[in-house]
Amino acid sequence: MSLLKTRFMLSGKSFDDLAQLPPMTDPGKTATMRIAMKVNTALATIYPDLYPILANEMIRLTVQHGSGPVSSTAYLNYGMLLGSRGDMESGYQFGLLAL
Repeated sequence: MSLLKTRFMLSGKSFDDLAQLPPMTDPGKTATMRIAMKVNTALATIYPDLYPILANEMIRLTVQHGSGPVSSTAYLNYGMLLGSRGDMESGYQFGLLAL
């Protein structure tokens, strides 16, 4: 369900659109993204079933509220998630976007 919500949100947006998102200015959203980044590795190790939910939520926050310092981590996590589900090309593109 989380992946479908994210795909719907991303439909019609190109990688260039994502690269040109305005800056994330909401301090609460920026803090949420930083916390998500810090728990990312532990969550993937301890509760791997929750990792996709976190990856999708970080992408949705970025698309809704703009690009921030942690958005590259969001793109990387989402790309890894897509690649692990067989969508290697999109995973690769999100990896490039993370760079």
